Amino acid sequence: MRTSVRSWTVKGLRLPVAGFLAALSLVGCSITDPPATPREPITVVHLILTADRSSHIVLVERTLTGREVPYSGGGLLSDGDPVIGARVTVTGESGEVALAVPVSESDSGGPGQYRLPLNVRQGAEYRLRVETPDGDVVTGRTRVPRAGRNENVQGLVLNIDRDTLRLPLPPAAFAPRYLLRAGSYVTLVDDGIVMLPGSLRIPTENGFPRLFRPGTSQTIILSALDTNYHDYLRSGNDPFTGRGLITRLEGGLGVFGSVTLLQSYGVAVIADEDKDFEGTWIRDGEVQGSLPSELRLYEDYPIRGGSQITGTYFFSQADAGFADGEIRNGSITLDLENRRCSRPFCSARFDPLQGTLVLGVLTLTQSDGFYTATYHRQGS
Repeated sequence: MRTSVRSWTVKGLRLPVAGFLAALSLVGCSITDPPATPREPITVVHLILTADRSSHIVLVERTLTGREVPYSGGGLLSDGDPVIGARVTVTGESGEVALAVPVSESDSGGPGQYRLPLNVRQGAEYRLRVETPDGDVVTGRTRVPRAGRNENVQGLVLNIDRDTLRLPLPPAAFAPRYLLRAGSYVTLVDDGIVMLPGSLRIPTENGFPRLFRPGTSQTIILSALDTNYHDYLRSGNDPFTGRGLITRLEGGLGVFGSVTLLQSYGVAVIADEDKDFEGTWIRDGEVQGSLPSELRLYEDYPIRGGSQITGTYFFSQADAGFADGEIRNGSITLDLENRRCSRPFCSARFDPLQGTLVLGVLTLTQSDGFYTATYHRQGS
């Protein structure tokens, strides 16, 4: 059985400009009219339990009402009204109770965030209770999907020019659907086999970039969702009416759900080597400065007079990262971004490298001109 892959985005409401202006003219608003009366806030809770994990983050806040919301750091919050001093508990099937504690700023926390110490078991049911200082009570329950052991599969290779990645979905109890995550790409999938063509693009991002960029590695994670989390993800919150969001909490909004990780895949992405710069380039001589020992370069997409480049660079297996840039009429520019680094004083990004590709020899120079190195393509 093959599954369909559908991307989802938060749904919003759009009005034509002419209709919007006409509506304003009928209402006859002016800057002297009194502002709308703020509505009573509603408590919003977000908590997703992950199976086989022992620590979880809870977010408790109130819906925005038009009131100014001060916080301890000074100024105003622009994206929420956190609830401080809430009592958050989760009770398991055997009666054990876990009490969440506020997350400190030193622990990368913020107002309204709480850490829940709870060993979550697959297949078990848990009940949530949140009591706010204002007397609001929000409750919910979830049953954690049961799927067995999470497996980490490495060594997959995908050629974007001719391959399709086929990932089987293992069966999971108490899970109406599955979630696939690959970088910024997130989609709900059915049971069966997930099929991801190498040419797949991300429709929710500007420019519709490739999901699989040649010369890089991609991690794909498959998870089983409970009904609460599934319904929450497939619905949307209309920013004007607040309608459309599916929540199963009582006394508030948000989600109390659970997820079980099924499989994670490490995929090495390659492409056909049709261009003279594509392939693996090995440095001549010793490594010096910010000139790597190895480069794996491919065309990401064509541009006027040349190609946009993507790939990976290596100083060593423990010191590697993402490379991108462009080549035009034999002149090349490369940006190297650190992702794994064991050398002292590694920065998040090197200065761009400049160079040329002439008669099969790649020459790169640091931006300060201090070091220059030549590279030859492997196998040539």
